[in-house]
Amino acid sequence: MKQVGIIMKKVLCLFGIVFLLGSCEEELGNYYFEFDTVDWYTIDIDEGDVFALEDQLNTLENERLKLDLLINDIPNSVTDTTFIAKLETVGFTKTTINDSQKINTLREIFREKPHEDVLAAACIAVYRDILIFRKQGKIIGTSKVCFDCNQSQIHGTEVNTSYFGQSGDYGKLARLLHE
Repeated sequence: MKQVGIIMKKVLCLFGIVFLLGSCEEELGNYYFEFDTVDWYTIDIDEGDVFALEDQLNTLENERLKLDLLINDIPNSVTDTTFIAKLETVGFTKTTINDSQKINTLREIFREKPHEDVLAAACIAVYRDILIFRKQGKIIGTSKVCFDCNQSQIHGTEVNTSYFGQSGDYGKLARLLHE
């Protein structure tokens, strides 16, 4: 009878450990995307030049697209992909990221997780960096990032992205992309 009690304690202890490990994994949160490559588009443009474009009433189609990408909600969904073919035409430079170490770092950044302090920005975002997440060549997510304001627009995930970039993740992402 005593051995049954010891076995039960061990089983309960093992169950407790498994439960705690499962809880820790849940606390880390879900990944925004499952991807194997990322196309990173970036543009070097002064904020004054962006707002000068906005002031022009008769902007050309490419200038309008550039402005929409930089300060407006284009794209507005993960299925809105027509802009991608025009990114380099409007001045963005493309780099494909497929290095496994960088991909793993991106996975950790683009993940739902708890944060102690949450900061909010009060400036107008200028999205100079656009990430296109792909899985076996298929687009599964997009992210526009403004490192000046620490703001982002993310499409293609069901995960809560409202706290993206907190706890130093904007800095980690900037270093990974711009180093």
